[in-house]
Amino acid sequence: YLFLTKNPQRYCDLASAGKLPTEPNFWYGTTITGPDMPFFFWDKANTFVSVEPLLEPFDTEATGGENPFERVGWVIIGAMTGPGSRKQQPKREWVEAIVKKAREAGTAVFMKDSLKPTWGDDILREHQLAMRGGYTTEKPNEGERPCRERTDRHPTKKTR
Repeated sequence: YLFLTKNPQRYCDLASAGKLPTEPNFWYGTTITGPDMPFFFWDKANTFVSVEPLLEPFDTEATGGENPFERVGWVIIGAMTGPGSRKQQPKREWVEAIVKKAREAGTAVFMKDSLKPTWGDDILREHQLAMRGGYTTEKPNEGERPCRERTDRHPTKKTR
């Protein structure tokens, strides 16, 4: 099962209360459009980010020198679709930077069809082995904080 939110605080609250299921076939995702947006990650559950629509680069400076994809098991990338989307297409180098960071982290990359104009017909369609039941989860230890948001670089930025 794939769960996707624009409000990762929901997952954090549920996990902190011990109410977020950690079944091996559950994947918790956060939609982000840029590198400074908060997202959910937790070593007790399968997590992913959906970078859609990709609106800005994920370069080293934008991510504070860290690789955000080291904390998740899957990255989905897509471009904006619909009216006015032609003016909002990602640059190929932005997509390449995400793929490079995901490769460095050992994280699978799945590109949506909306990236074909930017990437070409050979879009990546990778999935984690864990999506076939290969991930073993553990329950959180007593008093353990199960997740955190990426708001450290932009403390005034609100979570959607």
